Amino acid sequence: MKEQYRITIPKPCNEAWEDMQPADKGRHCLQCSKTVVDFSTMTDVEVLAFLQRHKGKFVCGRLSSV
Repeated sequence: MKEQYRITIPKPCNEAWEDMQPADKGRHCLQCSKTVVDFSTMTDVEVLAFLQRHKGKFVCGRLSSV
């Protein structure tokens, strides 16, 4: 059986993805000066690996609703 993980987003971003500048791994938000990682193009394994590598850090990301 697959493990299930819950990702919480306490303060979702309201900035439009289309308005952000392209950047490595996603887009750069001019409002908060952070890179928003495009998780929607990654597999579940890739997302989990990324989050493990950045454990304990604030991560901004774009998720798909599937």
